[in-house]
Amino acid sequence: MARHTAGGAAAAGGMDFQHRVSAWMAVHILAEKGAPPPWDLPAYVMLEWLECETAEPVDDLLVGTSAGGRVFCQIKRRLDLSEAPNSPFASVLEQFVRQFIACQQRRKPLDPQKDRLVLITSSNSPETIRIHLRSVLDRIRSCKRESLEDLPRNRNERRALSIVDGHIRRFWQNVLGNSLSTQEIRQLLSLVYIFVLDVDRGGAQEREAKTLLRTVVLRNPDDADTAWSQLISSCAHFAATRSGADRLGLQRILLDAGIDLLSPRSYLSLIHI
Repeated sequence: MARHTAGGAAAAGGMDFQHRVSAWMAVHILAEKGAPPPWDLPAYVMLEWLECETAEPVDDLLVGTSAGGRVFCQIKRRLDLSEAPNSPFASVLEQFVRQFIACQQRRKPLDPQKDRLVLITSSNSPETIRIHLRSVLDRIRSCKRESLEDLPRNRNERRALSIVDGHIRRFWQNVLGNSLSTQEIRQLLSLVYIFVLDVDRGGAQEREAKTLLRTVVLRNPDDADTAWSQLISSCAHFAATRSGADRLGLQRILLDAGIDLLSPRSYLSLIHI
């Protein structure tokens, strides 16, 4: 019984983290150009809309950008780098492989210039994920002329890349029945980002989100705590109903809650419709 209770608490904590991550995205959507875009997107790109618990292989969160980009997010509050084929880490990579293949089969292949496959986690995950894996993935994007084998700079990075390579090749074989080429695995890995968000109560990114609300979204800065709580609640509703909202929808949620907004130029004429 104790194990069941602990598991239920862990699951509930994971869902709360997921809703908070979605709320962080919602704040960035509301902030428009007042918030720099994440995931190495160009500075002119804005986050435009979000959907929670989608029907996509990468299903936790889908974010759309002003450049027509698609950001498929899998969210894990804590995740270990594991070689086990049935591990949560392996499951994330399987979803990335299936998303990559699904987009190819729809003839809308993922474009590394504007699309992303993102594993969102917190500082509760170990350095093997937050530092070593993220470093080697970043190097894949920046050192395009080097072979994959030459990209790791130390033993930890070599292990991280080896584990990822093994999982991806196995899942590719399972889905398509053929081997993955070096070019294909490099193309897939160039889309994968590790993104650390500490959005739990008092966390750095929760504080960041509230600062954005105070400075570029809300007319009354004192409403930041209320607005943040409202967005978390709304994102929990989106997850339960497998839905989402664009910027105008998020603005209306806050307005309906009695929270006054500064008027972003792009929607100045629409807020009062």
